[in-house]
Amino acid sequence: MPRFQLRSEHMKPATIGIVTGLVHLLISVLLWYRFEFESLLTLFSSETLYAAYVVVGMFVVGFVPGVLYAQQRAVSPLFIVVSLLVLTGLGTWQTVQSGLTPVGPTPFGWYTLLWVGVLVIAGLFGGVELQIEQLG
Repeated sequence: MPRFQLRSEHMKPATIGIVTGLVHLLISVLLWYRFEFESLLTLFSSETLYAAYVVVGMFVVGFVPGVLYAQQRAVSPLFIVVSLLVLTGLGTWQTVQSGLTPVGPTPFGWYTLLWVGVLVIAGLFGGVELQIEQLG
């Protein structure tokens, strides 16, 4: 029985990470299509590596903060990711609603392109949060 409990303790962060990763990916894909970006299926057939980079990135950007929360109770990475997703989504929505044709990536486009940076920023905030908790 203890062996099962040990596994379930290790599975919890992974499970939470998978759920948060899938939720972030789903929201990102819905926004992608709402903003009428190129179809991801078309993108996979024409630019496979780029499409995989975006899709995997949108999963990872949700997965890592979920794991950090489950393991360390760090909330700042989740807050950073949600805030940036909402802000870039709103910025792109305003552009689309105004009828302007964006020249270059929209805020949400930058978010999907620079997901590694988003992950680094979220991780840095998580590290600072954990350091503050250890000091206090």
